[in-house]
Amino acid sequence: MPYDGFLVSEHTENKTGAEHKIIVKILAIPKGEIDRNACQFRLYEEMEKLGCQVDDFRLVEPFQEKYEIIHIHWPELFTDGKTIFHALKKSLKILYLLGRLKNKGSRVVWTCHDVISHKQRFPRLEKYFMRMFIHKTDGIIAPLKSAYTYAVSYFPQLLKKSHVVIPTGHYIGIYPNETDQPEARERLKLPAGTRIIGFIGNISEYKGIYELLDAFSKIEDQNTLLLLAGIPNNKQIQQDVEKVADKNQRIKVRWGLIPNNELQLYLNTADVIVLPFRKINNSGSLYLALSFNKHTLVPDFPQMLEVKKKYAPEHVHTYPKGKLSSTDLTKLLENVKNDVQPDLAKMDYEVLAGETIDFFNSLVK
Repeated sequence: MPYDGFLVSEHTENKTGAEHKIIVKILAIPKGEIDRNACQFRLYEEMEKLGCQVDDFRLVEPFQEKYEIIHIHWPELFTDGKTIFHALKKSLKILYLLGRLKNKGSRVVWTCHDVISHKQRFPRLEKYFMRMFIHKTDGIIAPLKSAYTYAVSYFPQLLKKSHVVIPTGHYIGIYPNETDQPEARERLKLPAGTRIIGFIGNISEYKGIYELLDAFSKIEDQNTLLLLAGIPNNKQIQQDVEKVADKNQRIKVRWGLIPNNELQLYLNTADVIVLPFRKINNSGSLYLALSFNKHTLVPDFPQMLEVKKKYAPEHVHTYPKGKLSSTDLTKLLENVKNDVQPDLAKMDYEVLAGETIDFFNSLVK
């Protein structure tokens, strides 16, 4: 049936009882995979169940189709490259793509996971590109109210764009979670009876690895360990971490990409998770920890305080940003309880799919 010039399916009712007109064709940049960008993958999976067609821009010829919505995540990554010429080529190519598709009637929606890139390899190019990109957008999805406020502080022109707040999805059911702590520690050859602080995922400066090493080094309790597991962002970080770990046998380092079925070992081994971000707009690492029922320490950025208030008041712990101390770490360990899983129902993908479709439809009316 026609819907203001765009083809949509019949109304579909979601599990909350609400009805959604379904946009048929969406071009996702990127669509995601279960092994990479799993949240995007699950969101689109649920949207497809409701009747959407979601294509991955890497796998189709976009100019041969007419898409109602171009849904883009992490546009700032198009300004990353080995050289500025490579980055410039990538950024101009995506701007050209968006321009041509808009001329065919498509609407461009940006889900604002990050406001600026973590690497900031070519900051002047990125700033110029983002201004041009935002000019082409029709709508903004922010994962948190505070994330939208933060984005507007960087790019005031966003105030002229339609926007909505839709949470990022959780990781419950995406990764296996069947191994308890004793078994996990046995398999990782880590001692039972110790208290373990976990830092799991990409090991990078913006995540505060140096601040964590410094704070942990001041903990005198020999029964407290620090587990670092994941991929170092660069060789310098790897060398620095190994240098500190060589002098402190309580720091356990496991380099490498963690397979999906082994992620549970590292999360369930840890008593607590620490994420001492230097800057943050939204955190999949935090949602992953909460999905595994972990008490997690984060700096008191507005975005983290909002997650604490809305989703996990008992599980999210904060400290003054930029001032992580050994006291913060020991207090976190003392607050560990066998709590009931935080209620992340508002982050269920069936709910998010319906909310996303409703916003898309509001843009094509």
